[in-house]
Parts: sequence; structure tokens; C-alpha cells
Amino acid sequence: MKNLLTRNENTLIFNLRLPSDHQWSVTMLNDPLYIQIIRDIQGKIDTGQYPSDTFIPSESELQDIYMVSRTTVRRAISELINAGYLTIVKGVGTKVMPSRLITTPKELISFTQLMRNQGMRPDARMLAIERVKATPDLQKTLEYPGELIEIARLRRDCQKKCVNELS
Repeated sequence: MKNLLTRNENTLIFNLRLPSDHQWSVTMLNDPLYIQIIRDIQGKIDTGQYPSDTFIPSESELQDIYMVSRTTVRRAISELINAGYLTIVKGVGTKVMPSRLITTPKELISFTQLMRNQGMRPDARMLAIERVKATPDLQKTLEYPGELIEIARLRRDCQKKCVNELS
């Protein structure tokens, strides 16, 4: 019997060659199971397999799909909730959050353009405009001791609230 060990990225693969010409492969990922589940569910959300505002399979269904304990499934779901991918609707299930605005740090574009790039129809509503005195820290940062104009706006995709902006 000959063992062959190969390593790819985060995967360790053992290929066992048995005398009867049967080959068995056992894949052991270095990452904990809940991390593997998180990545898989994130991938399904990103590709639209789990679209926004729809429910993912129940905890017991996820247990069967991933062949893990309920504790592992709950940990993965909890992490995805904390990251803003999912939300729990009591008595109903776990729902995919509406898609988030995605950009990379290497590019700088306006909020309006970012929304348009993702197929949204941006809208803004002015909430308030007022003169304010800058805090000592802000005066130091801006190197400006005078009054400032504070603008509060509600940014949204048509009627869906996205962000309250204070500038």
C-alpha cells in the first residue's frame, strides 16, 4: 500500500492506493468546518444562488447538506449575521440581507456612481443644513477655527433607505 500526500492552498489531500486498485481520497481542509460553511454560503449569496430577500435552508437542512452538527451550523449562521449577510426572521427562518454596496479600496467613486454601477437608482433627501461650531479636535484636523456647515442627507435606492449621511 502506497500513500501519496499532496498539498494545495488550504487543502491537504491523502490518496491511498490499495492493492485491489481501489483509490480513496480523503480531503482535510485546514480551516474549521464553520469557516468552510461561511465561505460556501457567501459564495451562494454572491452568485445569486441565494438571492437577496429570500430564505436560506433551515438549520436542520444545512446540517444534512454539510453533514455537521447543529452547533457548527449555528456558528456559521451567527458569523454571517454579524457580517451583514443574513438576518433572522423569528418564527420564519434565516433571510439573505439585501445586497450591500460593494467597492474596493483602490478606487474612489461617489456614492451615487457606486449605486448606479450596481444597478440601483440613487436618490437623496436633505434632512438638515445648519451652521455649527467645530469641536477642538475637528478644528485641529481641518486647521480651520471658524463655523462649519453641517449637512444631513438620507441616501437611498428609490424608496429603500441605504444610509444616513452627515457631512
